[in-house]
Amino acid sequence: MDEIDLDIPIRRLDLELFHLAPGDVASYHEQRFAAGDVFYTEFIEAILRAGPMDNDSITVPRLQRFLLDPNWNSAQASAEETFGDMSIQKAELEDAFKRYTTFFPKESVPNIVVFNSGFNYAIYPMDNTIGIGIEWFIGEDADIVKRLAPDRFPNFMKQRMRPEFIVNSTMTGWLFVHHRVDLTGKDVLTNMVHHGKVLFALDKILPEKPDSIMVGYTQAQLDWCKEHEFNIWTDLAGNDVLFSKTPREVNRIMSDGPFTNGFPRESPGRIGEWVGWQIVTAYMDDHEEMTIEQLFKEIDPQEIMKSYRPSKN
Repeated sequence: MDEIDLDIPIRRLDLELFHLAPGDVASYHEQRFAAGDVFYTEFIEAILRAGPMDNDSITVPRLQRFLLDPNWNSAQASAEETFGDMSIQKAELEDAFKRYTTFFPKESVPNIVVFNSGFNYAIYPMDNTIGIGIEWFIGEDADIVKRLAPDRFPNFMKQRMRPEFIVNSTMTGWLFVHHRVDLTGKDVLTNMVHHGKVLFALDKILPEKPDSIMVGYTQAQLDWCKEHEFNIWTDLAGNDVLFSKTPREVNRIMSDGPFTNGFPRESPGRIGEWVGWQIVTAYMDDHEEMTIEQLFKEIDPQEIMKSYRPSKN
C-alpha cells in the first residue's frame, strides 16, 4: 500500500462559512454561485435547505441566521477544538482510500468536503464527492450535543457522535452509496447479507479499527453478541424470520435502536448487521480466492449463508 501515492485535499466548507464576517456572506454566496460550486449548491439547497441558490433575497438571510445562531457556533467551536486542521483524519482517510482502490481498482477516489449542517446530515455521499458533517463527531460530552432533543437524538445515537467514528462513518457512507442495492421488498436474510458485505469490506479497509467502532456498538453490546451468537442465530433461523419480507420484521432486525425488539435489552439495535457480518466472513473464509469486488456482485444470499455455522459456546 505504501507504493500508492494519494493526497486527498479536504475542503473545510465549515471554516469558509463560519469564519466569514456577517457583512461578507452575501458576496461569498454570489461568488460561489457564479463559480458553479456544485457542493456548495448542494449544501445550501439540500443539506441546509436554505432556499434556491438563485434567490438571494431568501437564501442569504437564512444562511446569515444559520451562521449567527449560537447553537451552531458552539458546535463549530467544538469541532475546531476537537479536530484542529484534521491532519490526523486526513491521513486515516488517505490510508482508507488507498485500500479501497486496491479492492475496487475501477473506482476513483472522491473529493472530501467538511461542513457544519446544524445536525441535518452526518455523511453526504455524492457521485464524486463525500461530505462530512463535522458537528456529528464532536463528542457526546460537548455542550451542544448534550442539549440535543432526546426524542430526535437518543443516547444510543449520541454515543456514536465521537471523533473516533468519523473515518469509518465516512467509508461506510461511501460503500453503501457506491455499492447500492435496492432492498425494497427483500427478505431479512438479503438485508443482513448486504450489510454484512459492507462491514466485511469496511473491516479490510480499516483493519486497525476495533470491531465496536466498525459496527457502532458499545463493547458490552459486542461482547453480548459474541457470547450469544448461537442463540441469536437459532432465534432468527428457527422462527421464520430469515425469509420474512414484511417491513415490520425487516425493520425489527435491521433498524437502529437501543436494543433489538424481541431480544434482551442487553442486545444492540441492528442485530441483523452484526449477524450478516458473521455470515459474510464465514463465506469469505470458505472462498479465499474471491475478491471483495467479486463479493459485491450478485450472489444468492442463501448460497452465502451455507458457510455460516455458529457454534455453541
